[in-house]
Amino acid sequence: PYSAFTVNAEDVQIPSTTITYESRNADSSYAVGSYFRIKNRERVQETSLKQISNTSVETTEGFKSFNLRAFLSTGDAYITPYILHLIIPKNIK
Repeated sequence: PYSAFTVNAEDVQIPSTTITYESRNADSSYAVGSYFRIKNRERVQETSLKQISNTSVETTEGFKSFNLRAFLSTGDAYITPYILHLIIPKNIK
């Protein structure tokens, strides 16, 4: 269980562009909340304990216990916002 988290995304702010983040998570009873806006690199203090469930529980219960989404937008016709998604293996030593 956890009661606080911080998103630390590597982002580049280019003029005429915006990046916003939203999160939602689940508690120990598998109740999933609504998305709420968060800021990058800002500690989010939850009002109750939350938990990250394992894959089998998420599959059985039909939910993801932690979701983070980013919205990228631009007012410049010559810029295309994108996300580079890197997966880091768990067993790196």
